Amino acid sequence: MTTFVLVHGSWHGPWAWDRVVMLLHAAGARTLTPDLSTAGDYGLHDHAQMVIAALDNAAEDDIVLVGHSYAGLVVREAADARPDTVGRIVLVDGWAGPDGSSMFSLAPDSFVAAVRAAAETLAGGYRTRPHHQQRSASTTQARQPSWPRAWSRSRSARSRTPPA
Repeated sequence: MTTFVLVHGSWHGPWAWDRVVMLLHAAGARTLTPDLSTAGDYGLHDHAQMVIAALDNAAEDDIVLVGHSYAGLVVREAADARPDTVGRIVLVDGWAGPDGSSMFSLAPDSFVAAVRAAAETLAGGYRTRPHHQQRSASTTQARQPSWPRAWSRSRSARSRTPPA
């Protein structure tokens, strides 16, 4: 049997996969949706460890590791740590780069500046809020359904910076 380990992107939670989980279960697959905690000051390595823990608790199945957006970096690091466990990696609009990459090392300078400025206004550089809260509603409304916006959470700014 195939187990899909579905890892959400920034500002989201496991709920972001609810509709996909329903379809995968109907097709007979298993799913795990680890939560990349937003409660503390977590970074890329911390999030990769959370996914590694989920992989370590997965059944000995065919494992497909799926990462959305920021989690593209997370799942690559987790897969590198468990090469005999992960059969395939799928990136859904996911960030990817060479080993040691971070969102800030891959993103355009304008994105990095905007996120850093938003973090400074939210919590003295410690937190970033969901990007749809940083833009006007008219800009985002047409591109994103409303249900994810209602549940989006702020995230540690450290998750964007280069790994130590």
